[in-house]
Amino acid sequence: MYASPALMCLSNTVLYRASLFMIQDSECVVAVRQNGQRSKMFRFEHPGLEDDLCGVAYRPCWWMPCSHGEKAIGCHVECVNVETSGSREIFNDATAYAYDSPLSEDTRRARWLQSDLASVLEKTLPLPVEICNMAARYGAREHAVQITRTLRPKESNSDFSVSIAADIWARYVEFEGVSYIATLANEPGGSSTPAIHTPRSGQVVDVLYIAKNHLGIRQVLFCNTSEVPVISERQGVWWKALHVSKSDPTVRGQTDGLKLRSLKSTIEPRSGIPTATRRL
Repeated sequence: MYASPALMCLSNTVLYRASLFMIQDSECVVAVRQNGQRSKMFRFEHPGLEDDLCGVAYRPCWWMPCSHGEKAIGCHVECVNVETSGSREIFNDATAYAYDSPLSEDTRRARWLQSDLASVLEKTLPLPVEICNMAARYGAREHAVQITRTLRPKESNSDFSVSIAADIWARYVEFEGVSYIATLANEPGGSSTPAIHTPRSGQVVDVLYIAKNHLGIRQVLFCNTSEVPVISERQGVWWKALHVSKSDPTVRGQTDGLKLRSLKSTIEPRSGIPTATRRL
């Protein structure tokens, strides 16, 4: 008797996180299940693939909510071997989108990847600048994979806590041309950069304004609710107000192993953002 294969979602909206490039119709892909099991190579298109060896039918999912039993990640063939099975979850955490990135950020990222690759080619190959720029247009996805290979996230995401009643230092990390806060600490930890927060006499810090994008936190301002700071607009960056208790100045953070993802206090979140303006 023939047993029907288990249905598994393979969404076209899923980004494979080694390159973070959308899978397009007819591209060769491999499906990776949550347990790390891989399908055979197939072309991403309807009606999908029935993998007889695994007893699974992968179906591109176009509707929400998904009606399939499990979601698999579609991987470009050149991307699938970027991580070992033991580190796949760590890399996924470090490169996972918290929400869809704006079109302006996708455009910036594509331009940055091409520019960075062209710069690498200019330094390593005896070719004219024009040729390097042309070659970089076709190698952006592979370059993104190589950048992911160079990431050195910690073994897993980690939690920490800092007191805003003391000096606070930030360690930064750059990913694809964007600077993120990696972690915060009450000790410099060998850093030669100045503290980003130093308590001043008479100042009461009771709110943190946090700037973040789809990949992590980029900036933190330590303020008092009576003094709303003026900020400059940045495409794809959202601001959030985190209120802090005067009786408990502890702020807890969570990283993805590479970048700072969230900050929390003992006070429930409330609405409020700094006044936005453009700096000319």
